[in-house]
Amino acid sequence: MFSEDVGTDPVCTEAFAVRTCNETFLITVPTAVLFTNEVLLFVNEHRNGWYGTASYFWARTIVELPLCLAVSVGYGLIAYHLSNQINDTSRAGKYVGVLCLASLTAQGIGLLIGTLAHSKANLANVMSVGVYLFNLLLCGFFAPLDNLPPAISWAQYLSFSKQTYELEMYVIYGSDRCPDGLVSKALIILDIQDYSATELNLYILIAHLVLVRITAFFFLVCKANHYKLEQLIYKLKVLMRCCASRCGGSSRLVEDTV
Repeated sequence: MFSEDVGTDPVCTEAFAVRTCNETFLITVPTAVLFTNEVLLFVNEHRNGWYGTASYFWARTIVELPLCLAVSVGYGLIAYHLSNQINDTSRAGKYVGVLCLASLTAQGIGLLIGTLAHSKANLANVMSVGVYLFNLLLCGFFAPLDNLPPAISWAQYLSFSKQTYELEMYVIYGSDRCPDGLVSKALIILDIQDYSATELNLYILIAHLVLVRITAFFFLVCKANHYKLEQLIYKLKVLMRCCASRCGGSSRLVEDTV
């Protein structure tokens, strides 16, 4: 893949699409399989009162953060320079930054899959492949997203690979790369010339990163406390009633004061 001259060929973008999907897949699967085996051990230790769910989850996240970032930075720098890109430190830094966000999001998806699989490594593998194929089909390269039916067009925003791919293309072929205000042919083909749309992709990718981590933490809390779906629904109803009663009580207090 690194031998392709994608730096001087503006329409040779498949290398970056495949690299992005492969990197996220290689991060998601090992994380999901390893964390699947750790969940059972954590549940037993949590039952013995050794530590809480929050301390375990966030401590594990912080410990794995340097390794994940180191792999992403090394991979990104090698991919950028060996693909014959222009020697621009700012552009290379932005490209590596996008890869780091994508890697952390993929790691969060692996934690979520590992929590849901719960000591079932085969199930974690199947779920990881399913997530990989979903992101691959909706990344915007292999199939035009404009041709999607309106009923499922919203699904493209659930694929973080789409945001990653478009951000990478804009960082590499945009940002005034062409002289005299011209636009690169790659951006015209991919229809990602608008900077505001690119900025929106960045916000969506960050939202993916945050929501995936929070969702993984939520399901880990449910596993640690042996909550079932019926119990969760009941607790949510109780919480909503408490909030409604407090809001009602505060409004009545304001009316009495007035």
